[in-house]
Parts: sequence; C-alpha cells; structure tokens
Amino acid sequence: MRVLLIGCSAGAHALAKALALNRNTMLYACMEYMNHGIAELCVDYQLGSVRNFEAMEHFAGKHQVEILVVNSEAALQNGIWHHFYEKGVILIGSSSLCSSLSADHGFLRRLMRKNQVDGCPDFGIFYEKNEAIGYLRNAKTPLLIKPTGILADACKQFPGKEWMDTAGMVKYVEEIFSNCDDMTPGVIIEEIPRGNFFSLQIITDGKVIIPFPAVGLKCEKAAEGSDFCGGWTEPNHLLPFLDHYGYDKSLEILRRIIHGLKEQYSENFKGILSGRFVAGPDGIVLTEIKTNGSDPEIINALAVLQTDFSIICKAIAEEKLAELQLEFHTLATSSWYLVPRMDLETPDQQKVVVDLQGLQKSGVQLLQSPVFLNDQFPQPIFVVVARGISHEEANEKCLEGISCISGKGLYYQKVSLEEPSRQES
Repeated sequence: MRVLLIGCSAGAHALAKALALNRNTMLYACMEYMNHGIAELCVDYQLGSVRNFEAMEHFAGKHQVEILVVNSEAALQNGIWHHFYEKGVILIGSSSLCSSLSADHGFLRRLMRKNQVDGCPDFGIFYEKNEAIGYLRNAKTPLLIKPTGILADACKQFPGKEWMDTAGMVKYVEEIFSNCDDMTPGVIIEEIPRGNFFSLQIITDGKVIIPFPAVGLKCEKAAEGSDFCGGWTEPNHLLPFLDHYGYDKSLEILRRIIHGLKEQYSENFKGILSGRFVAGPDGIVLTEIKTNGSDPEIINALAVLQTDFSIICKAIAEEKLAELQLEFHTLATSSWYLVPRMDLETPDQQKVVVDLQGLQKSGVQLLQSPVFLNDQFPQPIFVVVARGISHEEANEKCLEGISCISGKGLYYQKVSLEEPSRQES
C-alpha cells in the first residue's frame, strides 16, 4: 500500500513510524518544513506549502499513492479533503467544515449548544464590542477570551485573580475587535473549568467509533517563552483522576458532536478526532477539539497500539472499522518535550548532539518537530517517548533518554501530576 503523509510535526513523525512498521507500506511525505526523522522513513518526500494542493496532487500521482493521511491542520482547514475527494483519492482526514471544530471555537460551541451536548462551559459569542465588554464587567469566574472564526489561533486566559482585572480583559477585547475581518468577525468568552487536563482520541470511518486510551496532559510555559505539552497514559488506559464513568462520559460527548455534524450539516466525519477535556468539580468539560491527530495525544496512543496502523488506515478508508478489533499494550507511557530557547539568533547557537546508541539501549523512542525560533532558521523540538509497567518507570526511561541528548538551551519538564520541575539539558 502506498501512503502519502501530509505534515511535519512530532505527531506526524509518530504516524510515520507507525505506518513504516508495516513492511508492505511504501511511505511518502509532503512537509512544510524538513523533518529528518520523517524523511528517513520515506521512499520519497517533497518540501513545500501544504496549501499547494496541485503540487501535492502531482507528487501523489507520480508515486501512485493510494491513501493520504493528513496530520497538517492547515491543510485540512484549507480544503485538502475536498480537493482530493473530487480527484477520487482516498484521504484520512476531515472536510473543511468538520475541521472547523478545531479551527473555529465558536463553531464548536454553537454546535454543542444546539445539539444539547454535555461538557460545554458557559460562554458568549459577540460581534459587537460593547456587548462583549458588558459581559466581561459581570464576570464572576476565570475566563478564556479568543477571536471566533476560521484560523483564529490567538487566545488569552485570565485565570485566578487576573479575571478581576476588568481593564486588562477590556483591552484585549478591544485589540481583537480592532483587527476583526470576515475570517475573525467577533470574540468568544467562556469560563475556564477547574481540574486536571486530559485528552481522549477516537478514530472513525463515519460508521464506527473506536476510542484510544485516555492521555493525561501537562501543558506548561517553558523558559525563554517556549510552550510545550507533554502527555502520559496508564496501563489500565484510564487516569488517576478519570474513572470508567468519566471516560465513558467523554466518549459520549465526542459521539454527540460527530452526530451533530451529521444531523445539522450532513457531514460524516472520517479520521482521527481528539477531544481535550478537564475533569474536576464541574464534571467533564470539553475545552477544545483537534481534527488532525495532534501532539501529544497521537504520540502516546500510538506508543501502546498493537494493531497495525496501516491496516487501521485502510479500514477507515474502506469504512470497515467494524471488522477490526483494536488491541493495546497494558503498559504506561510518557512523552517529554525538549524545547529550545526562543532568543537564539543563529543555528550555531543551537547545536544538538544525540547519542543514538544510548537511546536504543534505553528503549526510548525519539521524535522531532521543526519550529521557527525566528524568521531565519528552523530548529527541532525533540520528544522522547517511553513505555513502562508504570507511569513512574516510563518517566525514568524518559529521563534516561533525555540524558542522551545534549545542546545549549534545551529545556524539558517532568510529565506527571506533581509540581513541575523544569531543567536544562
């Protein structure tokens, strides 16, 4: 089977490794920026914009590609599904409308409200500045404020005492409205739920929905302005703060959202869907959706997946997931991110040395993702992924793996429920 992977993130690297495990799979890739880890697994690859569908179509035709697996959110949001569907090429990924679940937070919240889906915090969507400011002045809980509309990535949280600073919230809302256009016409304001963050990922062929193990999330602000988010799983596929009831509740929320797409828009979601949740005193609350198999969810889930991922992709494409019984290792996983400083000016300041033999000996998997530290050159974010009979053992292996990577200004953080411990490699 000839598979074309679209994307260059650490999650795409994990997908590439999973696909390459099947000896009958010939892997190709289209990447916005070079990911050497993905390139090494491919028969051939192409660098270029993931919005240039004609170039990707030519590349796919040249290599007689049978299935596209799309990890790039930008490609999904800009209509890659429709482009290749019209050409008769099978694609694992969402349509433009379905990807609005991720691209447009307001779209997600309106869908949940209309279809009475549980797990939705109180929110308001405003297209008039004065109405939004009036809502802020009556706020009594921590808030998240972000533009609404396609590709509206910017957001700002006002947790703890910060939400009492009405002037700061008003200033941010005014900034949003000063930059409004047809793509981002307003602002969405919603309560920030309290509790522990986790993710539940599912795959679907449009008929059958199969869930993956729950992934605990630890998102932090690293030194020098870097952001990163690690993850972990437990051997029972639940989490210390997530029991079977909470897991089933989260899965039902995702089912209802997919059902709402079909009922309201006649859209059948096919592919990988990740729901990010908070489990806390308010129950299970959905904070966002990712439609592209995002990090670190796909990284940790694939680390314990026993079923051949190439066969899974084929079953999704042929709408035959019902014939598959997915199997997972009863092991814990942990993924730690090594993030470069954001104040480096030249590539010489960010030389990284990796002891590949040491990594192989430790049993740790190494993934990478390109990131731009400035406008001139990309640098890799490294991700070490380990399995163990317990979360603690997986963490110990991650630490051993990190010791095999050295470089100036690389920061990592222990992934656990404990207080964060940030260190320099």
